[in-house]
Amino acid sequence: MMRMIVHLELLLKFVDDEPQPSFFVVNNHLEACVDSGLDGVDLRHNIIDQELVEQCHASGLDVWCWTVNDTETAQKMKELGVSAITTDRPAWLKNNLLTQN
Repeated sequence: MMRMIVHLELLLKFVDDEPQPSFFVVNNHLEACVDSGLDGVDLRHNIIDQELVEQCHASGLDVWCWTVNDTETAQKMKELGVSAITTDRPAWLKNNLLTQN
């Protein structure tokens, strides 16, 4: 089965130097992703938060992230409900996640 995921490089609103992830995705792209029949979105890991994941999942969209090369961030993404992680270190990251659990 082929899945259709859109990779979004977002223009973000920043407040006090912190990205506000839900602002652009939810308000401007979420509905378009759903209307286009996409299965999910692929987002930069540092803009993903619980609210964004919940809104995507409530709309039937899977959430993937990129590029995670450390165990701490990968664990956070896993806990948030992200389905797939893009990394430059797949075997190392998988090993470290498995040994943490």
